[in-house]
Amino acid sequence: MEQFKARLPEVSKGALTVDVFPAMQLGGAKENIDQVRSGVLEMTWVGASYLSRIVPELEAVSLPFVYANREEAFKVV
Repeated sequence: MEQFKARLPEVSKGALTVDVFPAMQLGGAKENIDQVRSGVLEMTWVGASYLSRIVPELEAVSLPFVYANREEAFKVV
């Protein structure tokens, strides 16, 4: 995440910046998802299992042995 924070202003030519809150400073996965949905946070990094409760189709990502290889899995996504 620190690399993302360092590179974002460079890649966006200063148009974008980001604040990173590690170690559950803003709550757990459920709280973070709720905060994104309500507009308090712009984005969060959580596992697909948390998001699939809201968007069940994402559960397909959690089935790694269904796909023959990585490329096939990315096509599905």
